[in-house]
Amino acid sequence: MSLDQQLEQSAISTTNGRLAELKSKALEMGAYYYHEFIDHIGKIQQTIANSSIDPKSKDTAEGILSQIEKFYEELPEPPDGREEFSPILTIKEILPRFKQALRNYFTREDKAERGLAVITLGRLAVRLTQSHESYHANLLALLHEIRDYPNEKDFVVPIKHPRGYI
Repeated sequence: MSLDQQLEQSAISTTNGRLAELKSKALEMGAYYYHEFIDHIGKIQQTIANSSIDPKSKDTAEGILSQIEKFYEELPEPPDGREEFSPILTIKEILPRFKQALRNYFTREDKAERGLAVITLGRLAVRLTQSHESYHANLLALLHEIRDYPNEKDFVVPIKHPRGYI
């Protein structure tokens, strides 16, 4: 039995059908949660701001974005028609545009084109972080609902992280 299966099996064991449904949903949502998403988007923006003084900024920004892309590429497609997953779909839709704007920033020599890329990156970063925050809020609300049940105060969702589960 894999670690994922063990965690899920131990987390759902209950005779209350509604509680089991909530826990299952929370575990499913946890699998799509990128723990350092907002920090990583912020680091990319900071790297761009420092690009005139840091010759490694392009590699740094692309490396961070690559980590984000890898996470979302390895995920199965979110379940169709489930509203709680719509922020994930939005993130997956915006990431290629964010990547293109980042590429434009580092490859364009014209100052106006670079300026436009910075504006585009800023707008897309806002949409990405808002989507992630929405997903985060939905997951937290679900966890609060679960923790309102007796004996569920310590229920946690394992979050996949590059260094393991947290």
